[in-house]
Amino acid sequence: MMAAENLVSKEILDHFDSLLKAKHLAHAYLFVGPKRIGKSETAMSVAKLVNCERPTKEGFCDACSSCIKINSLRHPDVHVVAPSEESIKIEDIREILTQSQLRSFEAKVKVFLMTDIERLTLEASNALLKTLEEPTKDTLILLTTSVVDRVLDTIKSRC
Repeated sequence: MMAAENLVSKEILDHFDSLLKAKHLAHAYLFVGPKRIGKSETAMSVAKLVNCERPTKEGFCDACSSCIKINSLRHPDVHVVAPSEESIKIEDIREILTQSQLRSFEAKVKVFLMTDIERLTLEASNALLKTLEEPTKDTLILLTTSVVDRVLDTIKSRC
């Protein structure tokens, strides 16, 4: 696995692997926990799990082209959105909406990882709801927060 594997819960990855194998993977998940606990690292591991070209018994290989591109943040179908300055703005969500409507370049599943979603502006939160309510096929949205009370209930209920 990756260098930050001590931050990635094997139990969580095993759960996602079971969901994937049973074809019960939902379109969106919210990772909640204290800062620096490994939420983003776990979400990136899930991105590798769903897109690995040579899955292993333990999950993803971490050596195929897809895993390497995800590790280096250069995969064309795995998008990471983090707050710029103090917030995540509606323009960031609109870009996700646009990208989610396009066919994937090479991935089995397009993945959108949004970190620190408690920092979404109200307008961005409402735009994200549209994406969560009308998910596109073969798209996975992974959200992280360390302040779940600042996330709209409607967003939480759709994950």
